Amino acid sequence: MGPALGGYGRRPVVCETGNESRFEPGAQAWVAGLGKARDAVRQHLVQRRATIRDAPAMREVARAAYTHYVMCDIGREPAPMTADYPAVIANAQVWVAERAGNLAGFLVLYVRGDHLLLDNVAISPDAQRSGIGKHLLDLADERARVAGLLEVPRYTNEAMTESLVYCQQHGYRETHRVAQDGFRHVFFPKPLSTT
Repeated sequence: MGPALGGYGRRPVVCETGNESRFEPGAQAWVAGLGKARDAVRQHLVQRRATIRDAPAMREVARAAYTHYVMCDIGREPAPMTADYPAVIANAQVWVAERAGNLAGFLVLYVRGDHLLLDNVAISPDAQRSGIGKHLLDLADERARVAGLLEVPRYTNEAMTESLVYCQQHGYRETHRVAQDGFRHVFFPKPLSTT
C-alpha cells in the first residue's frame, strides 16, 4: 500500500510509481473535518521527490511564502528565502507537492542520527489553508517511520507566530528557544508513535 499519511481514520487511495504518489479522484479525506475544498486539492495533488529542475520554483515558493515576515516580524530575509536550492536538493530529502502542474509547496528533510529533521515546509500563498501543508507534514512522519526513526523535530523563528501555532496544532511540542545564526529559534520535537 502507498504511504501511510498520518493514521487519521480512512486513508486516501494512492497510486505510486517510483518516487511519485498521486491522490486519485474519489479519495476520501483522512483528517476529520476537512471540507470539500481540501478534498478537491488532494484529488489533484502529486507529491514526488524534487529534482534540480525544481530549484527555481522552490525559490519562488519560499520567497512568496516568507516575504510577509521580512518587514513585519523579522526585519530581514529568513534562511529559506536565501537558500541554495540546488545544494539543498543534492544534500537532503526534498519532496514537492504539485497541483495542476505547478509547484504548490515543498518539504526539506535531513536525517540526523536518531531523528529526521524537518528543516523547511513552504506552501505557496495561493495554496495555503488547502491541506497541502498537513499532507507534507504527514509525509515527513511517514519518511521517519520508514527509516526507523521515532522523532521528527523542527524549528521555526519565534517571530513567525502563525508557524508557532501551526506546529502546536499538528503534534509538535515546544522544548526550548535559542539564538542561532542571528535569529531566535523555537524548537519543536514531535515524537512518533510506533503503531
